[in-house]
Amino acid sequence: MMKKILFVAVMAAICVSCATSEAARQARAERQVKEAEAVKKGIEAKDFKINVNYVYPVGASPMQLSTPYYLKVKGDSVTSYLPFFGRAYSVPYGGGKALNFDGRILRYAAEQVKSDRMVVRMDIVNDETEYVYTVDIFDNGSSTIDVVSHSRETIRFSGNMEMPD
Repeated sequence: MMKKILFVAVMAAICVSCATSEAARQARAERQVKEAEAVKKGIEAKDFKINVNYVYPVGASPMQLSTPYYLKVKGDSVTSYLPFFGRAYSVPYGGGKALNFDGRILRYAAEQVKSDRMVVRMDIVNDETEYVYTVDIFDNGSSTIDVVSHSRETIRFSGNMEMPD
């Protein structure tokens, strides 16, 4: 009799844990769908912000950033507050603005390249030079930003898209 009670108790515990893990799996799947929709909506509306936490300079080791750097897109304008580490080929006296500027987007193209990833390419101009920002954004908001300029070395950043509440 004791073995039957123990067997029923163990089976009940297994069923409860399976139901709990299934509920957690379903909640995680729903959260992932909401995140993917928020990412796509922000990209299509040209209204998103990426908080950057790593920089990958050419020819140097990656560095974790402690200061809150970001790239913000709002309509046809962009605010780039990013550090620059690398070689500058031709810059204004004093070093110029580097990657800290408010600029205008000349061309904006967003493309779904994989089921879980979109690529945004922006041609940006400020009062010093032109840049090409290529942003890879995954459904969960993790992102990489490649910045190409005629006056500076290419540089890469990684971070996360700020999700709306």
